[in-house]
Amino acid sequence: MESARQGQGWGSLLVGIDERGLSDDAAHAAARMARILGTEFELAHGVQVPPVLWLGIDREELSRMHAATVDAVRTDLTEHLAGCERRFELRPGELTGRLRVYAESSGRLLADRARELGAAVVFLGRHRRAGLLDFGNTARAVLQQVPCGVWVQPGPYAPIETILVPIDLSDKSLAALESARGLAARLGARVEVAYVYAPPEAVYGQRVAATVGWPKASVDAMRDRARSELDRAADEHGIEHRHRLEGRPAEEILRLSADHDLVVMGTQ
Repeated sequence: MESARQGQGWGSLLVGIDERGLSDDAAHAAARMARILGTEFELAHGVQVPPVLWLGIDREELSRMHAATVDAVRTDLTEHLAGCERRFELRPGELTGRLRVYAESSGRLLADRARELGAAVVFLGRHRRAGLLDFGNTARAVLQQVPCGVWVQPGPYAPIETILVPIDLSDKSLAALESARGLAARLGARVEVAYVYAPPEAVYGQRVAATVGWPKASVDAMRDRARSELDRAADEHGIEHRHRLEGRPAEEILRLSADHDLVVMGTQ
């Protein structure tokens, strides 16, 4: 793992596994990416077990209950992942051999394991209510706590040919751009940058903006400044393919994402 991090520039990959099969595509994506990047990966699942001080149960008996629960879940998940290996045409043991089951809640577990492994990316599957940005409790905990990137795989894995990087010209968004370019070089993919200028009516709403009465000259000056800042960043960072849009950033990013295989974003 350490040699891969030093030689390839990537740490290990970590996948959060669930018992409903919602993380199957994430496991598949991690396996494919690990091959491309020449690094290791772990599939981790947390089992919520009763606390040690559960009233009325002897500590040793409770420990045996924990172990039995973990073993039963590991057996079921191993069988399921073996089926995934056949379905995704992976090598026998490519998923099952990397499964680890822990007696710990999933969100906290993934944050702890990411630190212990020095993970570069944590892979998550879709939430049971579905939807790219419909994060559940585990995803929220991971996004808040992990010290690395988070890859959400809401659907089947496919080869990555185009990467969309939305930027707001902040340091963190430009750091995401550099990460995307490094990944694209390994994948032979093309990087496209999206910068969305949000005029006052998109930020405050048309009614508020109209009430305040933003002077047209001020709006035009903000628009021109945004254009100049993007052009300067493009020159400094060698951005060849860029979309300069106007509107609500989230809506425009989601619209563009339909034509790209991966979206890479920084955090606030």
